[in-house]
Amino acid sequence: MEKCVRDYTVINSQPSIEALEKLVTEIFWAYGLCKSADDIFYYGVFCKPQNYVNFEFDEEYDFDVPEILVSPCNSYNDRMDFVKGTISQIMHKEIAKPEWMKYIEMNMECNEYGMPPSTFLYLEAKDPKYKYIAERLIEFLYSPNMSMKMVLA
Repeated sequence: MEKCVRDYTVINSQPSIEALEKLVTEIFWAYGLCKSADDIFYYGVFCKPQNYVNFEFDEEYDFDVPEILVSPCNSYNDRMDFVKGTISQIMHKEIAKPEWMKYIEMNMECNEYGMPPSTFLYLEAKDPKYKYIAERLIEFLYSPNMSMKMVLA
């Protein structure tokens, strides 16, 4: 009998941005509406906020790391509010995704196998009438169930 070491799956949602844009365009064009994903949604791909909050910056970097994330004087809730606010600013195209976020997404290791963190499509309707479309799209995107079993050889 094989012994299960760890059940672990990584979700990489970066390709979902292009798929979302194509899907929304096709749906609206089918009904004669000239709308795009940018017209009706704020969106982006990010890790869970906890990944950014809990990352331990432990060396010199060639980019600025926000003081709120590294200072021991800031509470977990303060750091979480900062990260969520940053995600919102990025989605609303108020700022570009900062290098520290990109660094975490590319370099964080979530377990002893060096697996990266999962990333997820965040979707926010620009108008309340599109809120349920956004919810159904996210529900559909993450509806498949997949289990991956890593075993000792």
